[in-house]
Amino acid sequence: MEVPVNIDIDEMITYIVEHLPKDALAHDPKGGNRSWTLHLKLLLEEYGKERYELDSEYSNRSVGMSEFLIDFLWWDRRNESQQQMVLAVESEWYNIRPGLTDASRLYAEEVAKDFYKLMVVKSPYKLMTLSSEGGASRDLIVKRLEQDVATFVGHVKGEQYILLDSSPKDDWAAYQLLIAEDGVCRAHFSKREIRRGQWQPSRWKLTANVSRKPAMPG
Repeated sequence: MEVPVNIDIDEMITYIVEHLPKDALAHDPKGGNRSWTLHLKLLLEEYGKERYELDSEYSNRSVGMSEFLIDFLWWDRRNESQQQMVLAVESEWYNIRPGLTDASRLYAEEVAKDFYKLMVVKSPYKLMTLSSEGGASRDLIVKRLEQDVATFVGHVKGEQYILLDSSPKDDWAAYQLLIAEDGVCRAHFSKREIRRGQWQPSRWKLTANVSRKPAMPG
């Protein structure tokens, strides 16, 4: 797959980790996951525009924006005759009732449903954000997604998948998978080291308003 913008994956991961609260409910008990997700989108919008001059599309009720296919995306409009998606993002935060039998497996299934959207969409970079219980729960999710990747026949060589887990019970964890060939391919997510201490506190707040309404791709 031709890559219109070379995204620094380590830098993007560090930017997210150092600007987001790790535990959504502890940070905003009333808004919970919804406000955490909006914060993530605002941060990605800021980073994509300032770092790579890319537009963003996502759902934001405060300005009447509806999501375009997936939770969030970066769209390259720098050349009007050659527009395309650069980054596709899906998020699935843990909302399984505590103590429920097979809670980890059920959450892995929910993550897999959103991850499937990333597999079918055409984008050189694909980011899946989640919030597992850490440990064995995290391992279960990674293995499940590797199984899904290994059985999917529509891969495009050069696509990169990134998993970012903000488990409130464990440390942040990041994984990457590079698609080596078209069609069916082997699947193994490699763990990436998260670099810290490189960013100043973000000016974005959970109550931030997005004044502009980007035009939809088309």
